[in-house]
Amino acid sequence: MKRSLAFVWLSSILLLLSIGTLIAIRTPELSWLPFQWWIHVALIFIFAYGLWRLKKSSAVAITSFFKGFPVWLLVLAIPAVISITSVMPPNNFDFGKTPEGQVIHRKSWFEERGRFYLRINNGPAVEISNTEYRSLQLSAFEFFASIWVIFSYASLVLWQYVWRLERIRQNDG
Repeated sequence: MKRSLAFVWLSSILLLLSIGTLIAIRTPELSWLPFQWWIHVALIFIFAYGLWRLKKSSAVAITSFFKGFPVWLLVLAIPAVISITSVMPPNNFDFGKTPEGQVIHRKSWFEERGRFYLRINNGPAVEISNTEYRSLQLSAFEFFASIWVIFSYASLVLWQYVWRLERIRQNDG
C-alpha cells in the first residue's frame, strides 16, 4: 500500500512537471528543457506498471471506481484540461494547403549543416529561417507535452484507484 501511495505522489509530481513544461516552453529564451525526456520515460513506466498492478488486483465493479473518488482529483482535472486546450486548437492536424492548392498531409523539418529545411508531402526540401524552424519545433513539442499532461493525469487517477483498492483489501483482510 505504501508503494501505491508513493506512485500517487510520483504521478502528481509528473503532472505538475508536465503542466510546468507547457508553461516553460512558452518562454522565448528557453530552447531546451533538461528533464523533458525523463518525463516521457517515467510516464511510460509508471502508467504501464499501474495497469499491471490494476490487472493483478482483484476485479471490482466500475461503480466502485467513483465511490470514494477524491474531490481534489476532480479539481486537479481543471488545470490539466485548461493547459491542454490552450495548446491544442481544434484544427491542430489541419496543415493547410500548398500554394498550388494541394492539401498538406505531411510536414517535416530538419537541420543540416547549420541550415534549416521544410519538406511538405515528401516533396523537395525548401530552406526556411531559424525562426520558422524554432516555431515548428515549439508547436511539435507543445503537442507532445500536452499528451504528457493527459497521461500523467490518467496515471494519477489510475494509481489513486490502485491505492484505494489496496487500502480496502487491507482493511477487509
